Amino acid sequence: MNIADLEIKRSNSNRGEDDHDNSFGPLIFECIAQQDWQAVQAICESNPQAATCIDPVSGRSPLHMACSIGSASPRVIEVVASVAPEMIQVADKVYRDTPLHIVCRNSQTTVVKLETVLKYCDPEDILHRNVIGGTCLHSACGHNATFEVLKLIVEKNPSVLKISTFDGTPPIRGLFFSYTQSIPGVLAVGKILKGATLTDSGHFDRFWAKASYLALQYFRLSEACPPDALITNDHVAHGLIYYNAPLNLLKVALMRNPGCAQALDKDGNTCLHLLVERRPYRLKELDAIQSTLAAYPEAAAVANYAGQPPLIMAIRNKIPFEKALGEILKADMTAVSSRDTETNLFPFQLAASVGGPEALNTTFQLLAALPQVICS
Repeated sequence: MNIADLEIKRSNSNRGEDDHDNSFGPLIFECIAQQDWQAVQAICESNPQAATCIDPVSGRSPLHMACSIGSASPRVIEVVASVAPEMIQVADKVYRDTPLHIVCRNSQTTVVKLETVLKYCDPEDILHRNVIGGTCLHSACGHNATFEVLKLIVEKNPSVLKISTFDGTPPIRGLFFSYTQSIPGVLAVGKILKGATLTDSGHFDRFWAKASYLALQYFRLSEACPPDALITNDHVAHGLIYYNAPLNLLKVALMRNPGCAQALDKDGNTCLHLLVERRPYRLKELDAIQSTLAAYPEAAAVANYAGQPPLIMAIRNKIPFEKALGEILKADMTAVSSRDTETNLFPFQLAASVGGPEALNTTFQLLAALPQVICS
């Protein structure tokens, strides 16, 4: 359909209307419904105001709709976005999605359409939250978007990594849940956790590239991140802990690369230090610490740059003896006879001094492990 035909169709369908009305509005939505993208381009190029129209039912603009329909080419999206870039900030009526949410939700095979939209975005547009509090990064993670899509979003505005949904779900959890909802995904994770070798790892490798990227980029935003020159893939586990990632994702990282349990942050903390200090997996704390010690048992004897070994930090944070403190002691029995660098107390004395319902049992267990410290 050429522009002359569009003019005739518009005049026939809007005869008698006020000349100030944007009569191309209903027409552009009709052309989108028919997936007549040549006509959509022609309308936008001849009457850019048409691209700012909002469908009264859905609250969506032409850009929303072009991003949601697979047959719309990157060129169509380019034209629509270029004449009305302000539509990128508009949220629809149903899910409060912007065009960014929609294009990220539909980018399983290509990054070109997102690249096109991002050219007309401000960094703040990346942070818009929909009805569940999710950003476009959540949409990408939850719908198996490509690695390049995630990378483009984060590079546009890294602070998007810090935004969780209203129920507290960070993007990396959405990525993991989406992956393990698929049969290949749940089978791959299950095999790795059992120590089995993946026979066809391509599917998992694509997922892992995304998960490790998000973890490392989140770690870069933390105060504990060392200088860029010192950051390696071994810091993935640190990022997962800071990011409140699912425990199984942390276990996968440790099993695939035990070096993760040896890496240090800028304060000299290993993953074990972080687990006993931050306590992100309280309901599964024993499982988390056992997995970390399995990857690197020597972590129990590593003191951070402040001179604090994991056992002392675990006592200070009142971790019950039967819920992992005992595992740390078992991995390094010498720690029970070392004094705390801050208080000069033995571990059993420190346990008694911090109090709490677990203090009596912890103190007893520490004394029973090495009773001769009483005579020191």
